[in-house]
Amino acid sequence: MVVDLGADPQPGERLRPPDGQAEQGLDDQQIKSAMLRLTWQMSPKNKLGMYYDRLYKTRGHDMLAGYDPATASFTWRSPVYYTTQIKWTSTVTNKLVIDAGYGSNVNVTVQNMQEGIEKERGTPAWYAAASRLDRDSSLVWAATDNIPTFVPTKYYLTSSASYVTGSHSIKSGVQFGTGWFEQRQDANADLQQNYRSGVPDSVVIRNTPFRYRDTMNHDLSFYAQDSWTHERLTVNGGIRFEWLKAENTALTSGAGRFAPARSFPTVPNLPDWFDLAPRLGVAYDLFGNAKTALKFSLNRYNDSRTTGIAGMYNPMSQATARLTWRDLNNDDIAQGELGCTYLQPGCEINLAQMPANFGIRSLRTYDPSTQRPYNVIANLGVQHQLLPMTAQLSTLRSEVDKAFVGIKSVQREEGVVGILRERLQERPRRTAVRETSRSESAPPAGLET
Repeated sequence: MVVDLGADPQPGERLRPPDGQAEQGLDDQQIKSAMLRLTWQMSPKNKLGMYYDRLYKTRGHDMLAGYDPATASFTWRSPVYYTTQIKWTSTVTNKLVIDAGYGSNVNVTVQNMQEGIEKERGTPAWYAAASRLDRDSSLVWAATDNIPTFVPTKYYLTSSASYVTGSHSIKSGVQFGTGWFEQRQDANADLQQNYRSGVPDSVVIRNTPFRYRDTMNHDLSFYAQDSWTHERLTVNGGIRFEWLKAENTALTSGAGRFAPARSFPTVPNLPDWFDLAPRLGVAYDLFGNAKTALKFSLNRYNDSRTTGIAGMYNPMSQATARLTWRDLNNDDIAQGELGCTYLQPGCEINLAQMPANFGIRSLRTYDPSTQRPYNVIANLGVQHQLLPMTAQLSTLRSEVDKAFVGIKSVQREEGVVGILRERLQERPRRTAVRETSRSESAPPAGLET
């Protein structure tokens, strides 16, 4: 008997993929955007700029080839998705300008099963409404295999001051960012039932429900740069102090069908990096006519990170495992709970095949001596103005990467016994001559902050 996949299946009813000619899937999507931009001249010397962008995204049927659109697809929606910016600028004197700003970016993405497909955890309907996959035909039906929610957020503050004279300018400032990435997942029956040409074969179990959060405590930077011009020579010098710190935030995930309740404390310093990034730029007017310039720059750029490393070492993570399943009572519902004896009534899943510590990633800890990857880039070039609005630039560029990767493997059940692997790569990436044409006069060697 084939049942309505939107109704609660009863024992003895078999959930089957669509018979005959399947309806073509339609992945319907919609994006609405509302944007507001305001500028307020508060006084002759003070200006306030504001920007707000609100997005509304929906996706009616996200699916792959072979998925039943009515039951195995899932929906997307973005209940909270916005970007904001506020910036105040003040011209204190004809030489001194200061500014301060705030910004945020929040993008909450929620995925759900189609209406009526998701069932209440622990009920008979929840066990019966598991996702189904035929491994020979690649058909997926009855439900999607999991429903995740993603919550990335970032907030930041900036401030700077610039002092400019005819031949000399100095700028300094501070940048601060914080935020987190959170993920939650759930699934009907905490598994997907797999078949071979319609015959029950195995199940892929999950450690749902789970929830984890990686937090960027701060991405803090202080910088200062100075520029001097003397006759034909212009020299730019600067330095950035960068401090990045992230952590695994303490959270608890409730017990699931195949995983116990899990609670982990906060794990700090993933990573805790304090680094310098010096910058240097030199430009020399070769003939004194402001048409031909010799340029050189040497800059260090530290690798930009947020919560990626913290995510690698978070003990709470998504986990799956394939276990043998035999449908002993022919009801098309994979039965079995932790502790049951395989092939006995009510135990159709071979739980003895479960990996140890299933659903808990606990074999690695972060090596605190790991250094931050960075690039050192040198440029040497000659720029010549051919026409009033055109410049020809030839540049010799050399780039060196330094990448540090540190992993400490720890067998927790045997105590703190670690194996440290560290790799240092230092290699010239590219040395080449590039010819570029610009539609406007190129500025002298500058300095990025």
